[in-house]
Amino acid sequence: MPRNVKMILLIIGALIVLALIVWLVVFVTTDRPNLTDQSAVNAAGADNGDSLPVPNRLVVNDNTTVPETVATAPVLDSAQAESIALEQLARTFAARFGSYSNQSNFENIKDLQQFMTPSMRAWSDQYIADNSAGAASSHWGVITNALAIASSAIGADSATIVVTTRRKEINGQSGEYKTYNQDLKLMFKSSSQMWLVDGAYWQ
Repeated sequence: MPRNVKMILLIIGALIVLALIVWLVVFVTTDRPNLTDQSAVNAAGADNGDSLPVPNRLVVNDNTTVPETVATAPVLDSAQAESIALEQLARTFAARFGSYSNQSNFENIKDLQQFMTPSMRAWSDQYIADNSAGAASSHWGVITNALAIASSAIGADSATIVVTTRRKEINGQSGEYKTYNQDLKLMFKSSSQMWLVDGAYWQ
């Protein structure tokens, strides 16, 4: 290869290397804003009069304290807890006491005898005996739901609670029924740290 051709190739190669160095210096090492720096992002947006939102991120000032809300259950004393339990017993008793049919063999009363005082239990036995005679001519029944506590007076050894109920009388033969509200007044006595029903009176 002629010597002058070699010189030309060397010069061209040197120029290519020099151009590559210049490109690296100008386009690669030029100081650019760090896009991972939030302050740089905000500054770039401020130049255009806009701010760049950061999605799914809550920005809180360093001096701002976000209070933590902790839900706490109310603390009940023994008297409040006893009152709630007794009213619930009254609701359950009223619904079961008032639900029966002429073919249920007084199961509604028998089921509740464990919650009765001796005198109330004696009354229930007599009531069953007095109303057991005679065959039913047609089927009928009553369904009772406890709606609310109308009034409540609870003492140390006795209590009176009135339960408002909704009753539905059904005639099994005709399918006719009627619905009405009725209060049941329950008298309680405390015996051996247990509340027992001492009387039940439909109002």
